Amino acid sequence: LFEQRGLAAVTTRELAAAAGLGVGTFFNYFPNKEALGMTILADALASGRKQWRHRKTRMDNAPAELFALIWAELRSLGPHRSFAAPVLEACIGPFARLEPGDPAESTRLAHLEAMLEILERQGVEPPGFVAQHLYWTLYLGVLAFWIRDDSPRQEDTRLVLDQSLDLFFVTINPGNVADSQGDPS
Repeated sequence: LFEQRGLAAVTTRELAAAAGLGVGTFFNYFPNKEALGMTILADALASGRKQWRHRKTRMDNAPAELFALIWAELRSLGPHRSFAAPVLEACIGPFARLEPGDPAESTRLAHLEAMLEILERQGVEPPGFVAQHLYWTLYLGVLAFWIRDDSPRQEDTRLVLDQSLDLFFVTINPGNVADSQGDPS
């Protein structure tokens, strides 16, 4: 229903009926329709991370590897692009209140763990709390840009992602800017 009509046009009553549940039962599982949408998006992002993990080749530098991870996540979000903006804004955006165990917080932690795994494998010192916060903010910016990007093959998103990764790596490793080419294509 979200993909056909968008988040705003669908009621929780319609969602419950489509799932064969009573409205009260629906609320036992999801406090609102945004929470259901976040669960759908969290599953898609997890699928993207899984695809990235099962790739046969690894990139030879951390920016390229992070680019590959994020691009795999974006590809997995593709089918849900029509309703992703209001869900992400409500559930995982900079002003969202993330609670332990909810799909938004689990998604954030899983992505940050993958980022730290890449940095460790590539021999990059793990960033501190502030740099991780900067990374997450840049990541949210890339998601927001991608949702509205109508350039061919999301070429503009590729550029925004590449430059966002450059900013992150300049922050955590200011002396090593020259080798930060992220986009492997």
